Amino acid sequence: MDKPYLLRPWEIEKLTDMQIVELYYRKRDDKGIPLEIHDEKHEWDTRKKIVAEDVMMFNKYQNFMKTGSMLGGSPKQLNKSWVDKFGKIPERPNG
Repeated sequence: MDKPYLLRPWEIEKLTDMQIVELYYRKRDDKGIPLEIHDEKHEWDTRKKIVAEDVMMFNKYQNFMKTGSMLGGSPKQLNKSWVDKFGKIPERPNG
């Protein structure tokens, strides 16, 4: 990727936006050689909130019930499906 690219317009149109940015708008040193791209982590990856497993399971159950009811499933059918897959219906977590 560090050599000059002399692409024709019909070749450029096949590139993704990220490829165009990487080829043509990348920072370069005083000799025109592209600088290394540093791998940056997004803040969402570094600041994760720890969620208890029972809270996650209860949220998953609530989403399952909402989605199932929108698709026309009865609460009895949905509860049976949940129990068949996960073994038991989660209790509402404290806190």
